[in-house]
Amino acid sequence: MKISILYEDNFLLIVKKPYNVCVHKNKCFDKNLVDFFKPKKVYIINRLDKDVSGIVIFSKKKKSNILFLKKEYVALILGKTYINSIYLPIRKNKSSINFITRVDKCGKYCLTTNKIFKTYKYISTVKICIYTGRTHQIRQHFSYIGCPILGDRKYGNFFLNKKIYKKKNRIFLFFRKTIFYDFSRKIVFNIILNIPEEFKNYGST
Repeated sequence: MKISILYEDNFLLIVKKPYNVCVHKNKCFDKNLVDFFKPKKVYIINRLDKDVSGIVIFSKKKKSNILFLKKEYVALILGKTYINSIYLPIRKNKSSINFITRVDKCGKYCLTTNKIFKTYKYISTVKICIYTGRTHQIRQHFSYIGCPILGDRKYGNFFLNKKIYKKKNRIFLFFRKTIFYDFSRKIVFNIILNIPEEFKNYGST
């Protein structure tokens, strides 16, 4: 397993997580970042789903005091969205083993904003910002408005995933940029990654 270290000091470890790797140990999947860095002890600050790639931040101290000022993702979505702000409640879905969360009026409201980079025949490349951190927030919100993320096996359009993109075994969601403030050292961090070429290539197919 190859992991790119973006930044490291005595307090923080920031890496670029590939898709198909868990952040922490999962009962169904052993490959994870926490074990990868052993015997170094790291504490998770932000999580990404196994199939989502991008920035993951660990603290080397048990207690950290981090405030996220910006979280920006890039995704390929089916169709084109005309809704720039999605403000919908999400709650844990206890009635289904397949869907972990669902949009529900009894859930907690969360905000997702987006801006289209480019539109192709069937899909669009979008920049997404989140201001809360609900489980599967981005995936649920875009699925609910009819523009699911390409390759999403839980909330996506399974027919189009199979028909158009020939069972590509990943979700096209990438945590590209974050700005956060470290209160303990009074430092602002600005981490930004290039959009993967794979995203650009699939957009033009």
